[in-house]
Amino acid sequence: MGNWIQGYKPLVLPFSLLALTVGSPILAIPLSSPIYAVTLRDGITAFAGLPRLISVTTTNNTIRAWSAAYYFTIELPEDASEPLKTLEITQTQGFDVPRYEAQRTRVFAGDRRNRGRSFSLEEVAIAERTLTLTLEEPIPPGTIFTVGLYPVRNPNVTGVYLFGVTAFPHGEKPQKAFLGFGRLHFYRTPWI
Repeated sequence: MGNWIQGYKPLVLPFSLLALTVGSPILAIPLSSPIYAVTLRDGITAFAGLPRLISVTTTNNTIRAWSAAYYFTIELPEDASEPLKTLEITQTQGFDVPRYEAQRTRVFAGDRRNRGRSFSLEEVAIAERTLTLTLEEPIPPGTIFTVGLYPVRNPNVTGVYLFGVTAFPHGEKPQKAFLGFGRLHFYRTPWI
């Protein structure tokens, strides 16, 4: 296993239908079909092609470990038609809530092993179990990118920790898109 421990692939729980209300009629579209309209009359922007949570990994899955990093790799497809401006990562399961070093948070093209250009962050807001990352320059469609989070240390309690990931397109009234859950499992070592 070495120093780098691979996490689990995300548990994606997509909605089976997306309902859009334009005027009075309601249009229900299966998410497996291509969706093309993204800017509505009232100024709401939405992704045409939904971003996809590819993986969530950690560099150390031992409880109480220092210097770990959590990586969330996301694909913003070409057909998204809108750039990504904001990302929310919410811990939805897990007894302990790690404290994060907000100033160390990174966003870069590629994955943790093949890093491309960096994207500057305008703001990193931490509220209870949610981290909200707002980018200075939105990420363009057709980009695979990774968010690197750095906890002060890993949780004190063993178990499965789930993180819900939500993306927001650029615009004054962005429509959020839930990408699914990422799963990290933290273990006790025999000497702890």
